[in-house]
Order: sequence, then structure tokens, then C-alpha cells
Amino acid sequence: MPKDVRKLKDRAAELMAKRRFERAAEAYRELCGLEPRDLSLHQKLADALRAGGEREEAARIYQSVADRFAREGLLLKAIAVNKIILDLDPTHTATQATLASLYALRQGRVGGSSPREAPRAVGENEGAAQPPPVRSEADLPTPELDLDLEAEMAQLVAPSVGGPRASPPAAAPRLPETPLFSDLEPSAFIQLLTRCALRRYEAGELVVRQGDPGSSFFVLGSGSVRVFRRGETGEVVELARLAEGAFFGEMALLSDAPRSASVEAAEQVEILEFPAAVLRELVTEQPSAKRAVDRFTRSRLLSSIMATSPLFRPFDFENRRLLIERFRVREVGVGEAVLRQGAEGDGLYVLMQGRLEVRRREGEDGGGLLLSELREGDVFGEMSLLTRSPASADVIAKAQSRVLRLPRQVFEEVILTHPQILELVARLSEERAKTNDALLGGTIACDTEGLILL
Repeated sequence: MPKDVRKLKDRAAELMAKRRFERAAEAYRELCGLEPRDLSLHQKLADALRAGGEREEAARIYQSVADRFAREGLLLKAIAVNKIILDLDPTHTATQATLASLYALRQGRVGGSSPREAPRAVGENEGAAQPPPVRSEADLPTPELDLDLEAEMAQLVAPSVGGPRASPPAAAPRLPETPLFSDLEPSAFIQLLTRCALRRYEAGELVVRQGDPGSSFFVLGSGSVRVFRRGETGEVVELARLAEGAFFGEMALLSDAPRSASVEAAEQVEILEFPAAVLRELVTEQPSAKRAVDRFTRSRLLSSIMATSPLFRPFDFENRRLLIERFRVREVGVGEAVLRQGAEGDGLYVLMQGRLEVRRREGEDGGGLLLSELREGDVFGEMSLLTRSPASADVIAKAQSRVLRLPRQVFEEVILTHPQILELVARLSEERAKTNDALLGGTIACDTEGLILL
């Protein structure tokens, strides 16, 4: 008569909760024999062994689980297990090397003990100036699985002697891209891996609290979390549910602004925490890390802009991507002018990140009248673009900023195929002209934060 696997799982979990670790390990060992492909059971067996003091056997099973996760492209799970191994034995770096060499294969780099170079798709990474391909989960390559998985796992859960060992992968699978990690050189990858922390949270625990300082960012290794914001009157608005593999808190990479929302564990979760200071150190030491972090943060900003800016809202995801590829990114320092009053407008702009002020100068000496303060996602430069007249105001950076610019010539090409943009820009230009006239006429005023006062 087949075993009741569900009852056995419940029994094992109950034994763990009661801290009867030896009995729990026996139950998980039996479950591993019944369901050898379920890596979570092997990890729980290692958890029980570690809690019961069987550190060497626990480390050996963790090692195999981490290798298997890595070979199946489950990098975040592999990293999480790797952190547990290092807690057991800080000198054990074989798993780090395995992960780094496997992930270097994605870009055709062979590092460490990597067995062979993974095949590269036609056109992949052809030229550094090209944006990374946008793919859905359905488009990702299927990881290659070893056929002897059951035999390997059955051998691992049998009691044995000997410390942890590194088992090189039998094949080099095509691994799915993971933001940030995928673009790091092996040495930078290992340095980042060493400095991150593995956190565990139970259902209902807060990972991030709205209003707290942001000094790190997170990657969800397992489980799910809910993101919510509390309004001024105390109402709670749920913004998103994030699943395994999601990044959050990444604005800590860009600024020291307080957290704009709270993140709560919806179930038991494992989360990797990366201090922003570690990344800053890394980018000063390794040029490849700086390029990877820049690419990552820009990609996240672009994703946010595509989702929130009115310019891109009328389009589906694919058309948004095609449109945004026509823009160019520009860094703007504090006090630098993006547009100068009286100068010819050179394109359509979208504020990606930072803070810009729009001021109308009446004379060369004065600071001018504050017309508005632009926020992330705002479009500007459209008035001189449509009327072919000089810019009617200065646009000055009040903080380090990034803007997207669609050159005038490209704008004229784009509106031929996307008339929605011309309609939106024309409507925006008309509304802005009315507001500016009212400000100049004194019927409304603008405060120091750029908000209209009636």
C-alpha cells in the first residue's frame, strides 16, 4: 500500500516544530526516497540534520541541492542554499565557484572549473550598444535535467561519512537571465555573493516598512510577499504581490530616499539582502560591476517609466519597448540645464529619475518665475517641438537626474506610425500653455514644491 505522502509531510513538519530533529530527519529521509525529484524535501532533510547537530551530512546534502538548483537555472535558490553552507563552514567556497562558473557561461565566458561553453543564440549580445532582449518566461530555454536524478539523490540521503564536496555539473545548461547577476564577471559575482545576507521571514512579518531609510535592496528567493502603502488617513492600498525571483527596494541603489511602501511576507519566505554600500564598493573596484549595476538600475527605471508615464500608457508592452528604444538616456548634474529659454528645442523629454524645475526668466539676473516641478514620468519639451519655436522656459536639475530624449528627427518619424503620441503631446502642450498663462497672469501661483495654489 503506497505511503500517504501528505500525512508524512505534515508529520515531518510537526516534528520540526516540536524540535524533535532526529525523528524529523528520519521522516524527511523517507520522503526523499518517495519523491526524489522534490529538491525542497532534500533541503528540509538538511535543515533537520543541521538543527540536530549533524553538520557534515547536512552540508553535504545542501551542497548537492545547491548544485542541482544551479544546474536547473534556479540561481536564487542556489544562492540561498550556498549562504547556509557558508554558515556551517565559512571556508567552503566550492559552491560559490560553481555558481560563478555556471553563470559566466550565459555570456560565453568560461570561468573556474566550468566544463564547457554553453551554446549562444544567434544575435545574442551582438554589440554592446544593443539593449538586452526582452523575453517572456515562456521564451526562456528549458533547463537540461540529468536522467539519473533519482539515483543521485537516493545515494545522497543515505548516511555516510566525509565532509562537503563540490560536484561539477554534468552539463552546461542555458541559464535564464537574472537581473544584475547575469552581467557580472565571476569574481564580482562571488564578491557580491559573499557580502549578501540570507533572511527568513514568517507570514505577516514586515520585510520593509514605509518611511524607513532605504539602505539595501532585496531578492525574493522563495515564497511571496505583498507590497502595500498606507495613505495619510491610514487607509492601506495593496500595490502588488511579488513571487520568487522578484527584486524590490532597488531605489536604495539610486538614492537614500525613505521607503515609499511596506513589504510583508505573505507566507514563509527566504530573502537575499544586498546592502547598497556593498554595491557601491563593488562598482568602484570592478568596472564590469559598474556597467552591470548601471544597466540594471537603468532597466528598472525604464520599466517603471513605461508603466507610469502617460506617454507610453496607450501602448501594449511590445510597442512600449519598441518606442522606448528610440529614446536616448542623458545624465544631468545638479544645476545643469536640460533646456534653455530661447534655445531651439532638440527633442521630446521624459524625466526618468531626479527632480527638475521649470522657470520662466524675465531678465538675465533673476531666477525667474517657477512654473512647475517635474516628477518622474513627466513629459516636457513638447511645446517648442510642436511649434518649432525656441524653448519658453529653463528646465534645470535640482538633483542628480536622468532624462530620456527622443530627438526631433526621430519624433517626426515616430508620429507617422504612432499618431497617438502626437495627439497626447498636443493635448499636453495645450494644457501646459494654459497653466503657464495663468501663472504669468497671477490668477494662480506655484509653491516651492511646484504645486499649483488656487
